Amino acid sequence: MDTARWVKVSILVLSKDDRSVLYTKLTGSSDWSLPGGYVEEGELILERGTQFLAEQTGLQVSLMRALALDQTPANSETREPETLTYVLGAGYAKPNSIRPFGPVRWVGLEEVMRAEGLTKYAVTSALYAGGKALSICLGGEAIYSDADYRMAEKLKQAHRRGEWTPGNPIPEGF
Repeated sequence: MDTARWVKVSILVLSKDDRSVLYTKLTGSSDWSLPGGYVEEGELILERGTQFLAEQTGLQVSLMRALALDQTPANSETREPETLTYVLGAGYAKPNSIRPFGPVRWVGLEEVMRAEGLTKYAVTSALYAGGKALSICLGGEAIYSDADYRMAEKLKQAHRRGEWTPGNPIPEGF
C-alpha cells in the first residue's frame, strides 16, 4: 500500500466454551495471530474482514461489530506508516467445525490473557461486555479511564519527541 496510513482488520473467533481463541498463520509468516489482513482504500472493513475470515479459516459468518480499535503511530525508524487496527467480532465456533484453507490453531485464553496488546483487550471486551464495548487503544494499550487517557497523551508526546515507540516499555517517570 502506498498510503500514509494502513488499515488492518483482525477477526476474533471464540470457542463455544469461551476457553480459546482461533489463530492462523498467514503464508510467508512464522507468527500466529488472529485471522485478518490489510484493507485497501475503497474497501469496506466489515466486508473485507468477512472475506479474510472465509479465506483463512473456512468460516462463513457476517461480521457486524468492532470489539476494539488500535491506533499505532508511524515509526520513522522502521518507516512503518500509521496503522489503524480494527478487531471485529465473529462470535463463536465449535473447534471441530473449522475446515481451514491454511494453518489454524486454537489458543487457550490463559495464554492470550498473559500476553500484552490488542488481542487481550478484544477478548476481554467480547467476554465481559458482551461484545458491545469498543475499547480505544494506543499502541495496543487500552484507554478506559481519565488516568489512562492522560497516560496516552503523555505517550503520544513522548513519541513525537522520539522518546518512545509503541511496543517498547513505557519510559520511567510516567
